[in-house]
This record gives sequence, C-alpha cells and structure tokens, in this order.
Amino acid sequence: MKKLSLILAIVMLAGIFTVAVPTSVAAEETEYEVLINGVPWESFADALIYGVIDEATEDTTITLLKDLTFASAVAFSSKYVKADGSPIVFTLDLNGYTLTANANNAIQLGRNKDDAANAKENVLIMKNGTINHDGPGSVVQIYSYGQCDLENLVINCTEKVKYCVLNTMNGTGKTGKKLIFNVKNVEITMPAQCATNQTSFFRSGNPATDRTDDPAVEAYFENCNFNTVGDVPATNPVRALYLRSTQATVTMKNCTFSSPKAPIYNDSDIKALNTVDGVVNPTLFLYDCVYTLLDKTEGAEVIHNPECVKEIDDPAVVNGFQGFEKPEVVVTAPAAPETSAAPETSATPETSAAPETTPAPETSEAPETTPAPGTTEAPTTDKPTTPAADDEPAEEGCAGCGGFSVAATFLALVCAAGAAIVIKKK
Repeated sequence: MKKLSLILAIVMLAGIFTVAVPTSVAAEETEYEVLINGVPWESFADALIYGVIDEATEDTTITLLKDLTFASAVAFSSKYVKADGSPIVFTLDLNGYTLTANANNAIQLGRNKDDAANAKENVLIMKNGTINHDGPGSVVQIYSYGQCDLENLVINCTEKVKYCVLNTMNGTGKTGKKLIFNVKNVEITMPAQCATNQTSFFRSGNPATDRTDDPAVEAYFENCNFNTVGDVPATNPVRALYLRSTQATVTMKNCTFSSPKAPIYNDSDIKALNTVDGVVNPTLFLYDCVYTLLDKTEGAEVIHNPECVKEIDDPAVVNGFQGFEKPEVVVTAPAAPETSAAPETSATPETSAAPETTPAPETSEAPETTPAPGTTEAPTTDKPTTPAADDEPAEEGCAGCGGFSVAATFLALVCAAGAAIVIKKK
C-alpha cells in the first residue's frame, strides 16, 4: 500500500507539472505595445482611454515597443499645465519601430483650430523611427502655439495627400503667441500628384481673414530631404514649401527638396504685406540648400515671389537663427484656471505601482520565482495594477510544491526559466 500511495503521489505531481508549465509559457508570450513613463502597457489604445494624454499632469514620455498602427488620430494636449504654469511636454519615441497611420491628421499638436485663437500652447517631441501614412490628411497637424520638434524620422505617404504633410495652424497672430517648429534629420516622400491644389511638404500657417492676424511661426529645418515619386502630373502637382503666413519665418540649412511645381511658393499677398518702404522682408532663408523643379516646361516657376527668399552664406547672420543648438524654448503658460492642480479623481497611469517592482507572493517558497525588473507578467486589466496572487497561477503552482523537496526544486527551475520575457524588440 505504501508503494501504491507513493505512485499515486508521483502521478498527482506530474499533473501539477502539466498545468503549471504551459501557464508560465503563456505569460512569456505577452508583449507590451508601449512604455508610458517607464510603465508597460499592453495596449496604447487603452492607455488613451485612461487619459494618459488628456489627464497628464507631468511631462509624459511614450516609447514604442513594437510596430503599431494608429487607426484614429492622436492629439497631444493635456487639460492641465505644470505647477509653474508651463505646458506638459509630450515625447513620442518611436524607438526604431514603424508607426502606420491610417487616420487623417494623424499626429496632432492641440485638438482643434480654436486652440490657436484661445492662445493654447502645447509641446510635442517626436523622434527615432518611421511613419507610414496612408490617409489623405496631414501626418503632423499643428493646431496650437507652443513647440513641436521632429527628429530622426522617415515619413512615407502612400496616398495622394489632401492637405500638407507638415501643416501648421490657422491664425490668430494677435494673441502674441508663437509656434516654434524644429525639424532635423527628417526625410519625406510623397506622390507627385496630390488630392487638391496647393498641397506641399510643409505649410507655414494658414492666413487669417485679416492678414495682420496671421499666425506667428518660426520654423527651422536642418539636414532634411523632401522627395516626390511619380511623373509630373497635369493636375494638382505638389509644391515643396508653401509659405502663407505673413508672420512666418522659415530657415533651412543643408536641405534638399524637389517638387513638380514651384518648389518654393510664397503666398501672393506676402510680398505686398511684407514690403516696408519698398523693401521686401524675406520670409524664407536658405543656407546650403538644393531645390529642384521637376517640371521642365518653358516658363515653369522655380520660386513664386522670389523677393521673399534670401539665400545666405552663413546662418549666423540671420537674426535669431541658431540651428538646433539654440536654447530650449520656454513657452508662456496659458492663463488660469488651467494652472489649478488636477482633480484627485483624475488618475494617471504613472500613479499605478509599476509592475516591475511587485514583490513575489508571500506564499512562494522558491526565491527563483521572483520576477526580474521589466519581466513581470502583464496585468489582466487594461490599466496597470498590482497583480493579485491569483492572477499568477504559475507561481501558485510552485508554492504548492513545498511538500516534495525534489519536485519543488525541479518546478522552481521551470518557473525561473519562464520568468524572463516580455518586452521583446524586433
């Protein structure tokens, strides 16, 4: 009978192995989509639902952990500002991955054109990856004042673009606010034919009805390359730069760009409105740049309103231009009541305990089963929470082996082997 009891015990123990090991392996296959201020999220869409942008009360960094597709536009604008009144700084780090954007106006700074009229300021830094855009709207749509930095990006547009790849806001310049737009090491490719007329790689602000109310924009481009693909179209050809605001200054250093029609197109009103005592105030400064007109027909314009363009030998002579070495811009905070602290009911995911620091359940006797930092199994809920003990059946299996010293040692090794995982890079 003793032998029979021992055999039955071994059979039962084998059943435990059969259940526990696959559970641990399943946990290993979990992949997070993003880190938000160092906290892993399984779904970036769920993070947006929980208000990681809308409800942000501190600078927020979003880091991709895999290729993602944005089916809807993502607007970077918090309800709140910092304690000192300055806006929240959002950083979207593609981390070497590819973002596929299916939405019109895929990445937005601000939420709508009223932001500029209300002197709303926002800050976005986007860097380090590839954006494939297959919608007709803008890739980066700027609605507000503040600052937007793009760095180390490849942007591919597969559809005929309806607006502009990089599009800045509507008026109003009478608010006294300004948008600083920094673009460094960015390559853009788009079809030579667009969906509407006057589409371009970059548009420097839509004019106001009262042109003295045009938006104030300072744009700096360095080491950028803008290209079109396809034959020169008969209708709706792309322009490279479309300068519309009379209060916009654009400086380009070491850039190349080509387009089938007037690579540089200054709004017809700019020349008249920027002429003081017969002298035209340039709106575009070029330093060591190459621009190419693809349309070889006789009389095709290279620059529309060339008086508004000035090629320079040294960018240092341009008042205010310091390239990407310029000091960080400090934007002025919006007026109260936005300076009030965030309501206590607005929970941001940063306040949740990071899964990496969650201790192993006290019932576990095998120290090897304590997850290493960054390897904790994903919470079963969408929002990061401290996992309950019953959410981790693999570790419970190890704890239940305590009566069998040899079996417990074996199972502990199995669990330890399954602990490392989760954040995997392609």
